[in-house]
Amino acid sequence: MKNSILLVSFSFLFCACQTYQRPEPDAITVAVRGTPGLKFSGTYSIDGKEQQVCGAVPMDLEIADGNFCSEFRKDGDGVLTVIVNKGCKPYGEASSLTAHGGVRTAISPGEVFDLTYTTGF
Repeated sequence: MKNSILLVSFSFLFCACQTYQRPEPDAITVAVRGTPGLKFSGTYSIDGKEQQVCGAVPMDLEIADGNFCSEFRKDGDGVLTVIVNKGCKPYGEASSLTAHGGVRTAISPGEVFDLTYTTGF
């Protein structure tokens, strides 16, 4: 009986270890926050490869590590905030309070830039 419990426990532990995947330690996460339901659109790029994004607040994106930049513009009045983290390290955040304004953010090796702007792209 003792051996069968040990075998079942080991089997469960082995299966659990096989299915668990740790997140990438240097993955970039982007949290788009602000006025709930506020629609926005824009782009982000990693190492020059651009990806279109559109949706509504709140939205979370997990992106591979690399040279990162983003531009998000809101489609109305409200607050749009973009929070950028790399792994567990907070890199910064930028907000736009102006109607139809937007936010640009960028991470390059060793530096962080963020710029809030109020005109179109």
